[in-house]
Amino acid sequence: MKTIRQATAGYAYVEVLIAVVLVATCLAPMVETIAQAVRIQTQQADQRDALHSTTSLMEQTLSTRYQALDLEAIAVNDATVATAYSDPTGTDNQRLVYLARYDIDNADSDNDPLTGGDAGLLWIRVTSADGRYDLQNLLAAP
Repeated sequence: MKTIRQATAGYAYVEVLIAVVLVATCLAPMVETIAQAVRIQTQQADQRDALHSTTSLMEQTLSTRYQALDLEAIAVNDATVATAYSDPTGTDNQRLVYLARYDIDNADSDNDPLTGGDAGLLWIRVTSADGRYDLQNLLAAP
């Protein structure tokens, strides 16, 4: 009659092989999941930094004297042309600033608030060069 130890002695090697195969099968997807999580975290950090950078430039622009912004809006005279408050061309994560007088009363009857603007109200737009982040604000003269 065989003892319990003799009856199970041959299974140890098969059990180890099965365990190794299971671990090897699960290891590749697990490593890929971890790598994907790291990539997503990096992308989110880049997006967070770009949004923070765009928001920061909007705050800097809003803190500029109204008269200086108004003079720049008059000088550019086109809401589709980036102003000197923008980052230089070629800058990483370039941000663009657009300024225009805002036509709140539609005095020129063209239904475009960015043409024929009124003195005392500025439209400010700060956008990332790729267009992913686009912030707009109105600023009234003090």
